[in-house]
This record gives sequence, C-alpha cells and structure tokens, in this order.
Amino acid sequence: MDKKKKHRCKKIRAGEYEYRGWIIMCLGYYHPDQRVVWEAHNPITDCGDYHGFSKYEVKRMMDIDLDD
Repeated sequence: MDKKKKHRCKKIRAGEYEYRGWIIMCLGYYHPDQRVVWEAHNPITDCGDYHGFSKYEVKRMMDIDLDD
C-alpha cells in the first residue's frame, strides 16, 4: 500500500510560504476578478510556475503536477 508523503507549508513572513522548494506568495488583489492572487515562485529558475486564487489551490496544483 502506497503512502503519500505529507508536505508541510512553512511560513517565511507575512504572505510568503515555502512549500516543496517553491516560494508561495500573495501577489495582492486582482481587480478584474475581484479576488486575491497567489503565485508559486521557483527560486532556482526564477519563474512563477503556479498561479491561483488561494494558497490551497496553488498547493493542490503543485501536488498534482509534482506527484505524477
């Protein structure tokens, strides 16, 4: 039986978290959708790879993509 590894989100500072090597940060309010936007930024490649409207959504996208 396969057990999935639990990954923890570590708070760096207000609005910034470290998760699986990426830095998840709150980019702020996106006026056209009237929502707050979050981004997962890879510090090695200096790219924003995952974007979403909640930290949970970004973490879920990362888990789906990286666990395959």
